[in-house]
Amino acid sequence: MDFSHDSSPKSPPDIHPVSSSASPSVSPSHSSHLSSPRGPVPLTQPTPESQFTPRSPPSQRRPDAEVPRWMMRRTIRVRRVWDFISPFVCYISIALFRVTILLSVICIILYSIYSGALIALNRQDWSSVDDHVLTENFPAACPPNYRYYHISYERVLGMPAPLYAHLHPPRHLVKKYYRQSLKCWHDDKRSLYPHLTNQQWKEIKLIIEDSKDKLLMGDYDPTYPRYINSPTRNTFEWVEESEVWNRRVSTPSVALYKSNCTCTAPKALEQWLEPPEMKPLPQTEEQIKCYCPCNFEILAKTYQWFWRNNLPPLCGHEFFYATGRLQRYRYPFDAFLYILGNRFLLPFRLRDCSQTDQQTLYRLVKEEWYDITDFESEIKKFSSVGGPLVDLWKEINARQAEESKERVRVMLKNEGIMMEWFLKHQRELKASWLKGGYLQLFGRRFYF
Repeated sequence: MDFSHDSSPKSPPDIHPVSSSASPSVSPSHSSHLSSPRGPVPLTQPTPESQFTPRSPPSQRRPDAEVPRWMMRRTIRVRRVWDFISPFVCYISIALFRVTILLSVICIILYSIYSGALIALNRQDWSSVDDHVLTENFPAACPPNYRYYHISYERVLGMPAPLYAHLHPPRHLVKKYYRQSLKCWHDDKRSLYPHLTNQQWKEIKLIIEDSKDKLLMGDYDPTYPRYINSPTRNTFEWVEESEVWNRRVSTPSVALYKSNCTCTAPKALEQWLEPPEMKPLPQTEEQIKCYCPCNFEILAKTYQWFWRNNLPPLCGHEFFYATGRLQRYRYPFDAFLYILGNRFLLPFRLRDCSQTDQQTLYRLVKEEWYDITDFESEIKKFSSVGGPLVDLWKEINARQAEESKERVRVMLKNEGIMMEWFLKHQRELKASWLKGGYLQLFGRRFYF
């Protein structure tokens, strides 16, 4: 065996870039994929853009992420300026915060002193007074609510003013508050008001009766909407837009609040933010006509009473999608009611009222939010089972049948009276007809 070898150094092999024309040969078994630990890898042909091109020397190359020198100099300057002024900015911010707190405390103290001085001088801020003034002669349980007659019929009976012009409380609530008003203004209580004249007492009773009658008006749909048959327009119209609703009894001897006294959120905020607009409280009955109290407490009572007693059922009631004011979003509460009533929120996505159980339907009818004829198809489903709603339906039908019989009985009675009168005066009628060519009925002559 020959162990001889060439000791001369060998030059490294030349490395040349691979051209596109002379590509390396690939075996048929690896023509489409190359083997890898994870499986076959597709073999992609190099594109002309990815081919090898000689690079320039490092001294002539500039990386793309390099920041320009002018930008670095500017950044350094900004940092130096900020490092210099940042302590002053912090000191000034803390000082302004302390001065703001101090001024707020001083303003609160001065406002309290000013309000106390106004109270001592028999002057008071209207944003913190009660609903009524000059109530020394009235019992504590019987305030003079009749003064709101030109503002709201609801307030006359002791209820808060309505939030929406077309939405009034149900009739059973109107009757309830009317009975409470009679406990103060019945004829038996006349001795409690010796300072009122007989004419004033008579006008106050007329105001209460008229307010009750106006709130019970409406021919269709118990609570909302309420329509009335207009005799002048020969059509149906809103109760609030009718002539009867806007006609008020004459009260010349009773002092009432001014008619445009409606307590809203902007007015309450205005009364709270403008203490220079303080006015003296009324001292006589004549000065009451310019009095209009409005504050956040009165407004909160209005919203609270509406939510507890006058809120329509949240199961697709017509009020939530037929009221134009809710769709105009005048106040945030309107938008909240619109979203809540149209069941946009998942926690309040309730079923339709007609799809609820019989007890719920009976409660809605008794609370006068719906008429029993609105659930006629549901009553037919429950007729075989029975229940309170079916019993109420039968009771109403029996009452209507009895009323129809009574009308027919009265009509027949009237016709019998007319026939009896005609037979009794038949000879006189015949003689007048033959003699003068006329019939004399009930003292009047009818010529032919």
